[in-house]
Amino acid sequence: MNSCENCFNVMKLKWCLLQAEAVECPAVIHVTGQNYKWLPEVQNAITSNSQRHIVLVAQGEPLCGIVGLVNCIRKEQGSDFVR
Repeated sequence: MNSCENCFNVMKLKWCLLQAEAVECPAVIHVTGQNYKWLPEVQNAITSNSQRHIVLVAQGEPLCGIVGLVNCIRKEQGSDFVR
């Protein structure tokens, strides 16, 4: 795990601890353009009936198309919790 991932995990933990309500921490899914092993994880997170936020992260992937993917997913009914 590199220092950026450590920093991100610490920030995620702080965010969860600072929430006033008892809200589930967001599901953080790392997206790569080299393989699609992350895709079933995204599908499972979206199809679960939880209103847990889903955060897709593409660090070091300048041309992965994550913005377009998130925009398409958010247009689906009931998928507005994807970031």
